[in-house]
Amino acid sequence: MARSRLARVVTSTLCFTFVSSLACESKTPPPRPVGQGELPDADAKADADAKADADAEKRAGPTVVQVDPIAWIEDDWEAARQKAMAEKKPVLVDMWAPWCHTCLSMQSTVLREARVAALAERFVWLAVDTDKPENAELSGALEMSMWPTFFVLDPADRSVLARFAGAASPEQFVAFAESGAQAFGRGRELDPTDPDSLLRHAIVAAQAGEHAKAETHFARALERADAQLGPQGKLDPNVQPWARRADTWVERIRNLRAAQRWDACLRVANLGLAEVAEARSASLTDFQYYARSCAKSHLEAGGDAKAVEAIRAALDEALAALERDGRARLSIDDRSDLLANWRELALDRGQEDKARALATRQRDLLAGAWSGAADDATRLTYMWPREEVHVFLGEGEALVDDFEALLKSQPQSYEPPYRLAWLWLELGRPDDALPMAQLAVERLYGPRKARALDLLAKTHAARGDAKGERAAVEALVALWREMPEGQRNAKALEAAEARLAALPAAPAG
Repeated sequence: MARSRLARVVTSTLCFTFVSSLACESKTPPPRPVGQGELPDADAKADADAKADADAEKRAGPTVVQVDPIAWIEDDWEAARQKAMAEKKPVLVDMWAPWCHTCLSMQSTVLREARVAALAERFVWLAVDTDKPENAELSGALEMSMWPTFFVLDPADRSVLARFAGAASPEQFVAFAESGAQAFGRGRELDPTDPDSLLRHAIVAAQAGEHAKAETHFARALERADAQLGPQGKLDPNVQPWARRADTWVERIRNLRAAQRWDACLRVANLGLAEVAEARSASLTDFQYYARSCAKSHLEAGGDAKAVEAIRAALDEALAALERDGRARLSIDDRSDLLANWRELALDRGQEDKARALATRQRDLLAGAWSGAADDATRLTYMWPREEVHVFLGEGEALVDDFEALLKSQPQSYEPPYRLAWLWLELGRPDDALPMAQLAVERLYGPRKARALDLLAKTHAARGDAKGERAAVEALVALWREMPEGQRNAKALEAAEARLAALPAAPAG
């Protein structure tokens, strides 16, 4: 059950302010790094009552949350599948997590847009918290690497009809949904003349780790879309331009980074940058993130420094243009993410003064969003970005009162204690971090709980408590060993086991 999703969406009024200036990535990360997370000694009866309520809800059937006019089924693929089969509709899935600020922003902005609401009757809508154990199998099958990721799935065989990763504009989300709806019921054979068919096969190949095949299909999808243009590059007035060009470029460069093809990644960065920038959306921030990552890896591998600086300069210019573009439709979260990523780009180029100026602008933007938010549930969207930028500026102490107020007003959320624990640890106050880290561990579940256990272990270490550190790492190892299929992470387990082995042995007796 996720009633907090309804509360966030219904009460948020400020998030989708359109402004003239502006992932959450990887398997179990905090929200995408700049550059894609019961009170202590709670009464046992409260825990038993909560479990009884959950059991009763499970017996009563799937949780359905109405977000006018979309009715979301929550955390129940089988219920969504059966409904979709009965109604002969595809399933549109929001793969999200409560720690993901972009997820919360999309829920309170784009997914409430009139153009998206108009699609309500064409799909069965499913919201999936990817950290919940009951969603492990679906999460593993869909092979996500960025939060949120939206899918259109065929209920008959769960095949992917369309995918969109990260923050979308309303126009991009509608184009994604439409492409999935059009694919529903059609044959699954590749149509080499259809950009949507090529994109769908590229995504499936990328999910399967077939990066070379995926690159071929991504490139051909863009080539087929180019066929709409005349010899002078003018659009044929009788042909509707393909609406998925920008997110296809993002998918393409993400695939090349995953394949560690740094030269090809830089080539695609140069080829696609101008076109992605034309979309005037958060896709540019995602595109530059992958381009910047590839540029850094290319340089570390002994690549051409001049080529790296050239793409970095081009990325800087594109981000600056988007920030000042009065036609860009960007949420506050999108704009914050742009400024954070732009700051990291400046640091890559050794521009520390510029990075600090960008951080100051981001801090002030988020301060306005926080004070203007309708309620504390909405403010959860801004916790991590505010925390990160304040710590960068050496101003973390200024957030304590705001975060402690959120801890009191949001007693079911794991975000306030987790963020407070991280903040106190960054401020060099592990004694204050300890109860917050312990509370975060109590409230968390699934892969995200590993983050809290890691934080708890670091807190014990900072306090000089070797016994407490070892106990936290032992719990971390046990968590990964017991993780259900679909949420298991062999590398994380291996790292946790190695970390445990490096600690001093527990005293006998």
